[in-house]
Amino acid sequence: MSVSLLDNNLDDADSMGELIDGEHQIIHVPNTLRAKTGPGERVDPARIKEAEQAILAMADDFRVWAMEDVDRMRTIINECTDGKLKVADERERIYDISHNVKGQGSTFGYTLLTSVADNLCNFLDRQETLLKEHLPVMAAHTEALSAILRFNVKGSDNPTGQEIVRSLHMLITKSPAKPKG
Repeated sequence: MSVSLLDNNLDDADSMGELIDGEHQIIHVPNTLRAKTGPGERVDPARIKEAEQAILAMADDFRVWAMEDVDRMRTIINECTDGKLKVADERERIYDISHNVKGQGSTFGYTLLTSVADNLCNFLDRQETLLKEHLPVMAAHTEALSAILRFNVKGSDNPTGQEIVRSLHMLITKSPAKPKG
């Protein structure tokens, strides 16, 4: 005989409410997912189509926004190179810009842009302190991002793009590192 928590009759339980040996208890857990996601069997295809059209409409604007971000990063790096800013103090701004570009690139079909920005983010993550010696790595990534946007390179299967990513990885391995830890 089985007992369910939904049953009020617990004849198989001893005086302490414990089940007698050899018996089992079935626990019915309510499925609250429907309450959290709302009614309906699936996502409305019309809403998906609307979202896709909105992304397409923003695609041209994305290149403009991303180029503005890359130009801001270039300005920061140039001002660090010129000594107007301290590179160690600008790590977060450079990281935030590259992280934003990384996150948005794939949404708009710029997977190579995402790869390069991700590479820069990973480089920045591994540095305890940014040094002036790290500026060439950041500048190379910035120029790669700029070229991808300027020449409207989408996808990451482009052989030239793959070579750029490989070259940036090699540049990072040759960079003086102050790893975290």
